[in-house]
Amino acid sequence: MKTFARWIMVFLSTVIVAGAAWSTWNLWGFPQGSGGMEALRNDNAIGLAAILSAVTAAAMGSWAGRERKPEAKLDLEARIDTPLRHSDDDNPHGTPIKVTQGRDIMDAQILITMKILNTGERPVQVLAVLIESRDGDTIHIRQIEPPPLPLVVDPYTSVQVSFQKEHIDIDNEITFFGVVDGLGVRYPLEAGEAISLVKQSWDLPTRVSWFRRRDDPTEVVKAYQTKEKCTLSTRKLKTLKKLPKTLVSRDEPKPPGVSRLEVPFEPDLPSGSVKRLRPPVPPSA
Repeated sequence: MKTFARWIMVFLSTVIVAGAAWSTWNLWGFPQGSGGMEALRNDNAIGLAAILSAVTAAAMGSWAGRERKPEAKLDLEARIDTPLRHSDDDNPHGTPIKVTQGRDIMDAQILITMKILNTGERPVQVLAVLIESRDGDTIHIRQIEPPPLPLVVDPYTSVQVSFQKEHIDIDNEITFFGVVDGLGVRYPLEAGEAISLVKQSWDLPTRVSWFRRRDDPTEVVKAYQTKEKCTLSTRKLKTLKKLPKTLVSRDEPKPPGVSRLEVPFEPDLPSGSVKRLRPPVPPSA
């Protein structure tokens, strides 16, 4: 359809150029020689129109006949789901909560569900869900690979993934929320939808908590246990050519009192993982 539209543009451009050349020559042309003035004007105008229209048709024809590269395009939708879970599941995929259904109180979990739809004309290899955030002078780039990612999404097909909300809750200033493909191209979730989802996630219960470092119990860190494969990389703002714009932010939550901290945090584990080592150490006098 787009190729047909190109040839229509070529035809219209050729007609316009021929008409403009003929009209302009008749209005402003003053050829010299024998014969009637009007006849000379018309003969020369027709010749000029033919030459210019041929040049225009040749130039635009090469453009119209050029093979167009298929377009890659992904549309994203995301929402917060609360599917039910087994009551004996002490370590569910999502954040555990209680929901009321009629007179019953049921065990459920909070998950973020994202639909990835390929509306382009060529397959796209979706590598991961990507969340970028800013922390002072540092940019954190978190790539989450919930099953079945990474995956090649064919044109006009879609895939749905679910992942835990703690990947969002760990951050306080998010600059990007979407997916990334195999070529490093980012596809963002629509800004209004992303802002609404992030704020909703921040207001709901979370498993992100404060922990004391094993090597230095006086220092507290914020961490969570990840259920999906997650890769975290960091960059300094001064290494970027263009500073990222803030998508959504909040005031940084304050750590609780020492007596309310969780068990120590193992610093040697991959970022985003928490390991229970021993009961909390009482604060020193």
